[in-house]
Amino acid sequence: MTVGRVRPGAARPHPAPSPHAGELLVRAEALGAGGAVVGVVEEVGGRVAAPTSRPGRERAGLVRVAPERAVAVPPELETHAALAVATDYVAAYGALVFHAQARPGERVLVHGAVRGAGLAAIDLADVLQLRVVATAPPRAHGYLSRRRAVELVLDDGDDWVAAVQDAGCVDVVLDDGLGAGTLVTDLAVLRWGGRLLHMGAAPRAALRDVAFGTYDASVVSLADLLDGKSVGAASAAATPPHVYREWAAALFRWCRCGGIEPVVNVPCG
Repeated sequence: MTVGRVRPGAARPHPAPSPHAGELLVRAEALGAGGAVVGVVEEVGGRVAAPTSRPGRERAGLVRVAPERAVAVPPELETHAALAVATDYVAAYGALVFHAQARPGERVLVHGAVRGAGLAAIDLADVLQLRVVATAPPRAHGYLSRRRAVELVLDDGDDWVAAVQDAGCVDVVLDDGLGAGTLVTDLAVLRWGGRLLHMGAAPRAALRDVAFGTYDASVVSLADLLDGKSVGAASAAATPPHVYREWAAALFRWCRCGGIEPVVNVPCG
């Protein structure tokens, strides 16, 4: 997750924005690169998180947000953890619970398990009682192998396809479009009835740049790979407002009760 910190006392070249009819004015504590804000509602008070339709348009530390997307943030939750919930955790929750409808005991392959929505998916897998296969660079293997839901950690630079197939394939693949997977390789490790979900800010690029070439040194039929499987995309920004609020509120409740402890950066080793 890329985060911009709002610096107190920073130069203010632009006047403070005025909210349009029906909007909230939020004094930003942190801004996400994908278009999300965590902060305090001006005048009314109360800490909220919300996606914004115009990322990067903060002025004088203030951001306009639609009230139907604003969700109350637990006061004890650290700012960047709250921002991760509002973006990466919402994307991962939507991918696993709504789109993939992952069931307890199912096996999930998570690409990009050291960042963003992939890292959030590892955390959520514990609560959802899922079994995880993760691809990640070697520096993160120690951390991932200690997570309760993770059964297998593979180097994202190795032949992870053969390793996953040897382990019996998976029911769900979560791919942020920045890691080891392509459409062809991800479909190749899915069981019949499996679901492939692209998450976060990269789904459009990942689905556009489809690899129709070769796999395992032979031409493959995409129709054969897709037979009995489904492909979709999930992101916090594209989620309808009433659904976003429902998902984000559920995740913040999990934070309060200790079900999840949002992770922003993976410790090495």
